[in-house]
Amino acid sequence: MLRRTTAVTALRRTPSGPYPWEVDTATTTTPADAVVLATPAPVTAVLAGRHDGALAALSAVRSAGVAVVTLCLARATTDLPATGTGLLVPLATPWPGPDTMVVTALSFLDRKWPHLRRDDDVLVRAHVGRSDDARWRDLDDDALVARVADEARHLLGRIGPVRAAHVARWPSALAQYEPGHASLVEAARAGASALGLALAGSAYDGVGVPATIGSGRRAAREVRERLAR
Repeated sequence: MLRRTTAVTALRRTPSGPYPWEVDTATTTTPADAVVLATPAPVTAVLAGRHDGALAALSAVRSAGVAVVTLCLARATTDLPATGTGLLVPLATPWPGPDTMVVTALSFLDRKWPHLRRDDDVLVRAHVGRSDDARWRDLDDDALVARVADEARHLLGRIGPVRAAHVARWPSALAQYEPGHASLVEAARAGASALGLALAGSAYDGVGVPATIGSGRRAAREVRERLAR
């Protein structure tokens, strides 16, 4: 059973019952043979930290917020590089606008995914924000789109009118891998395994989509092997 938009309030051990775990929400309790914690590291620490010190230590994993702004631009009046699927913007890249750029990268979506190609338009996705730069939070969507369009125009040389735009805000999207992170993860996984839990998500093996999918597959294998014993 899938319960969407339902927060887990507690993860309880039941060593004397038929199931080793019970998962509580505000209105339900679900018994479980195994639990995969695919939650941000600090949330995992809240839910499972009282059962193991290494899991409690996951509360130290910080995260950075980002915004993703997708621009639909007129193809005929937008100049993209001759090759490549995007570009990275180095820190302190000079430009004539205020402060430093908020854009950290541009992706040319129909070059990455040809099925998105349109005859008259080009889709450019901008990544905004870093662990030390949350200025995007202070801009509403219209202001953020305008700022991104100005910076994209400076980076590319010429872009057509913005025909449409979409803004997605992820206030705690990217786990920060600081010194000692690998040891922290190794200890947390060992603690989880000893309890019959498994960990998955972007806080462990990488923040990209392939790494996150890989962590989910690893957690599924661990649970399957444990239940098969």
